[in-house]
Amino acid sequence: MFSFNQSLNPALRLHLDSQLAFFNYLSQSLSGSFQSVCQANLRLSQNVIEETLSAGRRMLTSGQANGVAGTVLRDTQPSSEHMRAYQRKISSIAAGSQVDLARVIRLHGRETSHTAQALADEVARVSVEAAGRDVQ
Repeated sequence: MFSFNQSLNPALRLHLDSQLAFFNYLSQSLSGSFQSVCQANLRLSQNVIEETLSAGRRMLTSGQANGVAGTVLRDTQPSSEHMRAYQRKISSIAAGSQVDLARVIRLHGRETSHTAQALADEVARVSVEAAGRDVQ
């Protein structure tokens, strides 16, 4: 139905393979970071919901007004601890993501740059040959 020319310039094919590998590793790195952030969000949400339910139960079982105030004051400490742990986790994920992205760029950036240069040289060589044939 459709004809497709399988003869592709080797320099172009090498450059495209290099680009695909780079973007594949880059997307894997970003996807892993996003997954870690989602897990941290879920963990924080679960902790907050559990603490809220627990505090609600304690307030309902407390029969006095000062018992309710004491419960509220007592429950603010664990919530702030969970927020600090969440902030540390997000900071750790961000730092790890930067390191991972730098590693991916360091490993694949040189290869991609090298294949781009080879492709540019090949295009220049072919265009010089074509210009030479046109002149003749």
